[in-house]
Amino acid sequence: MTRFVVPFTKARTRWMFGFHRRLVFFFDQGTL
Repeated sequence: MTRFVVPFTKARTRWMFGFHRRLVFFFDQGTL
């Protein structure tokens, strides 16, 4: 169970972090 869950959670966290960075960058460009 954990063998499957751990990599999935890591990938999901990584994706969310990348998406958040893109969103922040987009807003920064918009304000500037």
